[in-house]
Amino acid sequence: MMREALAIAGKDFRLEARTRERLSSMVIFSLMVVLSFRFAFGFFDIHVDQMQESRSIVVAILWVTFFFAGMLGLAPAFAKETDAGTMGGLLLVPTNRFALYLGKLASSLVFIFVVSLSTLIFFAVFFNYDYSGQWGPLIAVTLLGTLTTVPIMVRIEPQTGNEIAWASMFFNHGKK
Repeated sequence: MMREALAIAGKDFRLEARTRERLSSMVIFSLMVVLSFRFAFGFFDIHVDQMQESRSIVVAILWVTFFFAGMLGLAPAFAKETDAGTMGGLLLVPTNRFALYLGKLASSLVFIFVVSLSTLIFFAVFFNYDYSGQWGPLIAVTLLGTLTTVPIMVRIEPQTGNEIAWASMFFNHGKK
């Protein structure tokens, strides 16, 4: 089952390497959200110099950006399967359908974690935020957040598209 899941994830990585639209759209969206917060704080006279003391604002900005960039990145992953008509082919593959879920999950975890790391860098640059001495715990918490939210997003997001195909994929774990 793991070999099939890795094959599905590999297919997603190869497709992204050719098109570069999923990851680039998530990174640009992340940049736009961070810049929007930066300009909003300037407009409302919230001093960026005091961001080190305002940890609750920092955490909120980062998680809002992570979540919405992740949702933006999941939509094309599932839409491509439906639009290209390859969902039927994937469902006909003689493998455990849970492997399809694991493959989509693995590729989404990698993409969203990369976007989360780029968001941390954007935030440091545009808010002049100093993560000194906090990179290890920060990356660990970001990874943990990614590992806990992405499986839920991968499970929920497909239901907005081709419900019959995706429901059969997710609810028939033991069938081939």
